Amino acid sequence: MTLSDRVVVMNNGRVEQVGAPQEIYQKPASVFVADFIGKANFIESRVEGLSDSTLTVGIFGNEMKLRRDEHSFQTGDDVFLVIRPEAVHLVENGLGYLGEVQKSIYLGPLVEYEIEVGDQFIFAVDREPHRHRLYLEGEQVRVRFDEDSFHLLKR
Repeated sequence: MTLSDRVVVMNNGRVEQVGAPQEIYQKPASVFVADFIGKANFIESRVEGLSDSTLTVGIFGNEMKLRRDEHSFQTGDDVFLVIRPEAVHLVENGLGYLGEVQKSIYLGPLVEYEIEVGDQFIFAVDREPHRHRLYLEGEQVRVRFDEDSFHLLKR
């Protein structure tokens, strides 16, 4: 990815996606590509409503409005909300989805977390652990997302 200006991702001899590294990372064409190119969270969801510029999806028992992207979705479609771990933020209080830290791995310049929210596991990466408190396994935290960082894929 660091040496390329164009990447081809293949799966069992079939081309899954061709594009710039940033495009493949941020807008994967399939679940395979998203999983193959780095870590990703795949949050199970459903399209609850549509407008010209937004779509409403269910997430952990709530609704969230997202900008419509190039994909065509219909109300009722089962989707994955794909979000990279670096776009997931942990906070002690305030708004966010309540979860419990299952794993906390301190790696010096970053901390990797695995958080159980509802019946799903969310991976988060804190790239500035010197600026934030470290959360320990078993602690309750709130999970927030950079909503502009979601990418939707059909399930």
